[in-house]
Amino acid sequence: MFSTPDEGCAPGLLNRVYTLCMKRLPVAAACAAFACISIFGQSADNLTFDVGVVKAVAAGQHTIRRHGGPGTDDPGRMNWEAWALYDLLTTAYSVKPYQLIGPDWLRIERYDITATLPPDSTKEQANIMLQNLLKERFGITLHHQLKEFEAYNLTVAKDGPKLKKTDFDPTAPAPASDISTGPDRLPHLAAPGIAGFMREAPGGGVLAYFLARAQTMAKVADWLSVRLSRPVIDETILTGEYDFSIAFAPDDDVTGGAGAQAGIPSDPGSNLAAAVQSQLGLKLTKAKAKLDVIMIDQAERTPKEN
Repeated sequence: MFSTPDEGCAPGLLNRVYTLCMKRLPVAAACAAFACISIFGQSADNLTFDVGVVKAVAAGQHTIRRHGGPGTDDPGRMNWEAWALYDLLTTAYSVKPYQLIGPDWLRIERYDITATLPPDSTKEQANIMLQNLLKERFGITLHHQLKEFEAYNLTVAKDGPKLKKTDFDPTAPAPASDISTGPDRLPHLAAPGIAGFMREAPGGGVLAYFLARAQTMAKVADWLSVRLSRPVIDETILTGEYDFSIAFAPDDDVTGGAGAQAGIPSDPGSNLAAAVQSQLGLKLTKAKAKLDVIMIDQAERTPKEN
């Protein structure tokens, strides 16, 4: 079992409880506008960390972690431990994995990064700083292009949604932990987010079980796009925030009914799409979508000296 990151989320870790970070899919026009903004009197190209240290590490030496940055209890300092350059780039540019194309080694080589930020930096500014640091230390050149993807439209199913309006109170005292274990031995969310774990299903196979608290439909669509590795477009017209749970087979080796046990829906779908309809009252329909894609033209495996 992997440990849960202190802050943020490290991509690619499936067999653990985790909270998924939510980001909206960018479009080419937004990327172009974002590249031209001026912050603190600096152009985006000149916006940098006060200090940035990058070093290569052997894969498997460390738990993949991220800590600190704007919006956390340590806003002036950010740490990424044992991250692949691919994941650092998708984080820096706020894109999904399928929106970045580059050599295979980007997913293999691991790096530690420690950075300090100017006071009062925002998350968007920190992302630009990370972009510039990666370009400088790894000699990265890239370009953007539009690409058409197989996608899904997310709509309300014929019988209506099966979602519960959240009872989360943002003014209540912060809980000691975002995730706790209930009497049913399953995790319970005390704070907004989506968390999940894998467990053995009765009769064999593996069942994925996810909990969501205080999530908008835009965030649900974003979560589904990560799980399905393709864009999901929210067309539910549902407003507000919702709590829900969903169980499904991560592949086709678990059939419906495999999750009939305490705390897990008795009708997990044979796959995620079926579970979304039967348990959430939502429907995924195949569609097409054009998105901005980042093409890595050049990158060095060994970062420049600090």
